[in-house]
This record gives sequence, C-alpha cells and structure tokens, in this order.
Amino acid sequence: MQPKFDKARLPMLGVGLSFRTEIAQEIVEQIDSFDFLELIVETAFAGILPDDFYEQVVGRVPVTAHGVSASLGSLDEARIDDGHLERVKAELARLRCPWFSEHLAFTKAQQVDAGQLLPLQRSQATADFVAQKIRHMAEVVGIPVLIENIAYYFNIPGAEMDEAEFLTRVIEAADCGLLLDINNLYANCLNHDLDPIAFIDSLPADRVVEIHLAGGEEIEDVYIDTHGHAVNQAVFDLFAYACRTKAPKAVVLEREKNIPSIDELIEEIQAIKSVWQQSRMAITA
Repeated sequence: MQPKFDKARLPMLGVGLSFRTEIAQEIVEQIDSFDFLELIVETAFAGILPDDFYEQVVGRVPVTAHGVSASLGSLDEARIDDGHLERVKAELARLRCPWFSEHLAFTKAQQVDAGQLLPLQRSQATADFVAQKIRHMAEVVGIPVLIENIAYYFNIPGAEMDEAEFLTRVIEAADCGLLLDINNLYANCLNHDLDPIAFIDSLPADRVVEIHLAGGEEIEDVYIDTHGHAVNQAVFDLFAYACRTKAPKAVVLEREKNIPSIDELIEEIQAIKSVWQQSRMAITA
C-alpha cells in the first residue's frame, strides 16, 4: 500500500546541484560545497557514472533521484512498466534517496518516443488517470514521490482548467509531493501571459517539497528553458517568494548545457543559498 504523503516527515536537505557526468570529478573534489546532489536515475541505468561514484558520493552527502522517462501522461498505458519501476526502486535503495521525482508529462504514445517532455490535456479525466499511475509508482518504489511541472510551448485542446489547478488536482489525487521548477513556471507565465505569483499562491504549501532552478533564453520572442544559462533575476525573485510562502525542503541548481567551471557553479550555489537562508529566516521570524 502507498504510504501517506507527509511533507513534515521529509528531511531538510538544503541547496544542491544536479549531478553531471561531464564534470563528475570536479563535483566530487568539491563535494563539501553542496548540501546534496540530485542524480537523473536514467544516468545510472546508462552505465555512464564514474566507477567510484557510489563510494565517493553516497554517504558523503544525501542524494535524490530524478526521472525523465516514465511518461506518466501516456494515455495508452494504464500503468508504468513494472520492470522500469523495479530498476528505479533498486537504484533508489542504492542511492539511499529520501524521495524520487518525475515529470508531469508524456514522452511517448503507442511506443513512439518523442524525445521531449510534452504537456497533458488539463482535464479531470486526465488528472484522475495520471494520479492512479503516480500512486502505483509510489507503491512500487516505496518512498515518497514528487511530480514536477514542465515548461510547455503549446496547449493541448480540451482544457477544463488552468495549469495550477490541474497540477494541484493531480498531486492531491495521487497523494504525492510537488517539485516546483521555477524556471519552467517563469517560462510558461511569460510565454502564455500568466501571473506567476498567483500561480505560486494557488499551490498547497504542504505539497511543495523541492524547487528546481535553471536558466533560459529568449529566442524569437519565446522564452526557452535551456538549462544552459545562469539563473536570471526574475527567476531568483520568484524563487525567493516561493521559499517564503511554501517552505520547500530542498533546492537544486540544474545546468546541462554550456556548463561553466565548477567555481562558477559554486558561486551560483552560494547566491542561491543566500536567498534560501534569508527566506527561511523570514519564515521563522
């Protein structure tokens, strides 16, 4: 049976970095600069982790795992493949993860892989269908599951509600947590003329466990979530507001392209920590 979700029982991790194999050695050498690391679980499956990853990382800092291939929104599949989930479960145990996160998206239909995280139709039927798949995932992996909001550049026809309401209905029906990606939120609000503060305000604070921060760029009047740039000030401001109002347990900096030196990444981590600490002081004041 799926354990009841309880944010209060989850550990406070602090500010961490998304692990990248391209700079694996530099990350390990500077491990004390990060409160924790987040690993894309498919990276472990691909066999491209450094040989000494588990020895050098696991146990020295906490590790969370993040999935990109479950395709929760694939409507032609009533549940996620148990073989995939068993592999995830084994890796989560090896990493000693306090929780596991996946995207509220679909990546494939009729076994055709789009290679992208694609948005869902925002309907009650879709929310109910996806929530059951998330519940099944949580039952199999045996630890709390978080669902991440994605950046989307078009809307699926037939929407019955806005994104914030749809996201809330899914996580409450699934009894899971939320990984709030602030850059995705910023991109969607900018591209679709939405109010980011109203979006954050509408989210249940007892579900917001983790935050993702990343950078993007505007291309032909569309803001793209590239994960290839530093976090901009507008995203920082939204991050600070989300920390004050939702009290997340963890924050992850993502950088997947144009990866700078480890010193630059640590400098950005320190800037995030400053906002994080100020926000937490404001909560307790």
